[in-house]
This record gives sequence, structure tokens and C-alpha cells, in this order.
Amino acid sequence: MRQTSRWLFLLTCILLSLTGVLCVLGIEAAHSEDSYLTVPLLLPRIEAKAKTLKTLRGQFKQHKFTRLLASPIESQGFFYWQPPDRFRWEVTHPAPFTLVTRGDAVLVYTPD
Repeated sequence: MRQTSRWLFLLTCILLSLTGVLCVLGIEAAHSEDSYLTVPLLLPRIEAKAKTLKTLRGQFKQHKFTRLLASPIESQGFFYWQPPDRFRWEVTHPAPFTLVTRGDAVLVYTPD
């Protein structure tokens, strides 16, 4: 179960990080007859593009909403991905931490 949830988390991060690919595909689709983008149409394109990537890196900004807090929790940082099994998720603000995976190994570092 723990390994399944970890891979689900990684897959979610990778799919979210491919927003640039989605933008490009959206521009291409806007110039074609197939102007309505749906998940069944996009997913094969994303998977095909992901297979050609040697590395992927980017910045992120998250806004987490919860009923317990009046305002959202905002965090930001960087991510790095190198297929097939290397991933680094580094939060730089407000509470720094780093999550690194390589194969079945997972390392979480939180500075004191």
C-alpha cells in the first residue's frame, strides 16, 4: 500500500509538471479541426511526449485549501525528473524539505 501511494504521488507530480506539454498540445489542437481537448485525446499524447523526455525540471507554486485555516497554505519550490525512476521534489518556502526517489529508495530531508 505504501509503495502504491508513493507511485501515485509521483505520477500525479509528473502529470502536473507536464503542463507545458499540455499548453503546446492545446495550441496545436486550436489550429486543427480537433479543437476540443479531452482527457482521452490528451493522455496518449502526453504519454508519447513523456517517453521522449530525457529529463524534466521546473518550478511550482502550490495553494492548499483547508477548512481549518482562513487562508490557503502557499508553498513553492522545484522538481526534477529523470526517467525511469529518479524524482526530486524540493520545497523551498515556507517550510523547506526535499523528497528524493531512486528506484525503490525514498529519502525525505527536512533541515533543522
